[in-house]
Amino acid sequence: MYNYLAQAKLTLSLLACLSLINFVHSATAQDATSESVWISSVEWIGEQELIATQSQGLLFRPGKLVKLSAAEPQKLEVQGESETSLWSAAAVQGSILASDYKGRLIRFEGGNSSLIELNARWMRCLTKAPSNARELLAGTEDGQLIVVNLEGWSEARRVKLEPAAAVFQIVFNAQHNQVAVAMGDGNVHLLTWPGLDTQKTLKGNGAIWSCAYSTDGSQLITGGADRKLHLWEVSNGTPIVAIASARDWVTSIHTLPNTNCVLAGCMNGDVVIADYATKLPVKTIKASTSGIWDLALSPDGLRLALGTRKHGVQIIDCSSWYEEAHEAARVGTTDRAPEPK
Repeated sequence: MYNYLAQAKLTLSLLACLSLINFVHSATAQDATSESVWISSVEWIGEQELIATQSQGLLFRPGKLVKLSAAEPQKLEVQGESETSLWSAAAVQGSILASDYKGRLIRFEGGNSSLIELNARWMRCLTKAPSNARELLAGTEDGQLIVVNLEGWSEARRVKLEPAAAVFQIVFNAQHNQVAVAMGDGNVHLLTWPGLDTQKTLKGNGAIWSCAYSTDGSQLITGGADRKLHLWEVSNGTPIVAIASARDWVTSIHTLPNTNCVLAGCMNGDVVIADYATKLPVKTIKASTSGIWDLALSPDGLRLALGTRKHGVQIIDCSSWYEEAHEAARVGTTDRAPEPK
């Protein structure tokens, strides 16, 4: 995947002068069951509604920002379009921001669209800052973090990470004083928030696509190209153990609320569940027949939205996973051999 990104970067450079972007609002709907629909990111914007970015897998094919309901996820209502593929989106301040392969940040609101000028390369991820800050973080393919002011809709500041590599995900800890940045070169940078000063760098193996903090923020779980879920000690930046293996790339990780479990979406359609407290896998679910690009839990935590490579957005009931997670934790704790004295 990292080699592919490097090739994509070269393609962007060679073709940038040939492509012009136009934004057109459309109120039409399409049926995700009628064609192969690539969803690169998905986000809940209410108990029943979601937004997603739809692309066609190639850099310069058109992308769409769509809205859908959990009851009928195959019905995609187009909110806006771009001549190049969209990748990530975030609902903020009554608008939706989406990033495309040309390095543009696009603001969609009320049927209209406009560019937020950032002078940046492709932004793989957009992450809203903690609720008390009206800011959004964007990570670029050349290792930059850009803080966007959501009141002035402009760049507030930026930080360049070294060594430069594609930023795949940005996540905040629960205390909102640290941010973890997963990178395509296998590193995870831990930075202060809001200062964005580098504290530690975790050195992994292969591209790291996603990461998630434990509930108390003392540990970090990462996943990516090496098909494992790794557990790290945040305080000293050292690896602890691989808590689960996957059968394909790990693309998206989320914690399961009120448990010590993480959910990992994989490129073969699996969702792997692992317990970071017992350091044991819980179960693997064949959630989709298509690769999973993104996961998003509903506000009530009972439904999981999958952004897939061929089958649009899929919604699965995950309410039973909580009981299974608690039972696995109980068994993992009681059946474990005592620690040596």
